[in-house]
Amino acid sequence: LQDRVMLELAALRRQFRESGIHIYEEKRGDGGITTKYICQGYHHEFSLRWTFIRAETERLLKTYMVK
Repeated sequence: LQDRVMLELAALRRQFRESGIHIYEEKRGDGGITTKYICQGYHHEFSLRWTFIRAETERLLKTYMVK
């Protein structure tokens, strides 16, 4: 299971590189994670709340366990 997750993470990082997306800051706070990144020369910010992260993690782990 851990190997599968690591392979998927490596593929996502490769997709980011190929698309020209560069993450330059990540902050973890009480409310969730905020990430700052550059895409095509423009700065963007993206936030996810811990409740969403937890639910999505559980959903992904369930799909990994079935396969």
